[in-house]
Amino acid sequence: MTLLRFERQQLIVPDKGMPPTDIYVVLSGATRAGLINRRGKRVTIEIEEPGHVFGGLSLEPSPEPRYFIEALSGTVLGRVSGSHFLKVTQPGNPENFGHVMRLMVRGMWQAFDRHVNFAGARTRVRLIEQLLELGGKFAARDKRGIILNVRVTRQDLADLIGASRQLVSALLNDLEARGALQRERHRLILHESRLREILAAGSSRHGVTPSRRPRA
Repeated sequence: MTLLRFERQQLIVPDKGMPPTDIYVVLSGATRAGLINRRGKRVTIEIEEPGHVFGGLSLEPSPEPRYFIEALSGTVLGRVSGSHFLKVTQPGNPENFGHVMRLMVRGMWQAFDRHVNFAGARTRVRLIEQLLELGGKFAARDKRGIILNVRVTRQDLADLIGASRQLVSALLNDLEARGALQRERHRLILHESRLREILAAGSSRHGVTPSRRPRA
C-alpha cells in the first residue's frame, strides 16, 4: 500500500495521477464526495470517514467528469493497485473480498437510505438526522456531548439535506437556542439526548412549536 497525503480542500478525484482502477482506503481524516450539477455548482452527496474504500470498479474504468472527491480535512489515503487488490481479496478469500465490497458500497446505500427517508420530512428533522449520522462517523465524546472532529460547512449540510445555506444557518441557531448543540470555533458539539427529543417531536404528527421557528 502506498500512502498519499492531501491537504484540506485538495482535489483527489478526478486526477491523472490517481488511476481509477486502483483501490483507495481513507486511513485518516475525511473526504467529501459529490457531483457538479447542470448549473456548474458543486453539490456534496456524502462525507466519508476513515475506513471508507473507493475506486477499482471495472464497470466504470474512468471517473465520470461530473464526479469529485476532495479532502475535507488533512487526509491520508492508502492506494493499492487493482490487480494486487484482487489477488489479496479474491482467490481463497471470499470473506475478505465480501467485507471490502461492503465497505465500498456502504456510503452509496447510506446516501440512498437518507434521501428515501428524507422525502416528506421537515427540514429540521432532516438536519438533525444528518448531524446524528455525522456524529456516528466522526464522534469524540466528552462531558459536553458528541464533538464533530471534522469541519463540515453550512453549505455541506445544506447540500446533504437538500436545503438552502440560509435555512440551515437559521436551523442551527434554533437548535443552539434549544440547547441541542453548541459551537466551539469551527466545531459543533452535539447534545444527543436533546437532539433526539426534538427529532421525536418533529417526526410526530403533533410536533412542538419552537419559540423561534425559522420557516422549514
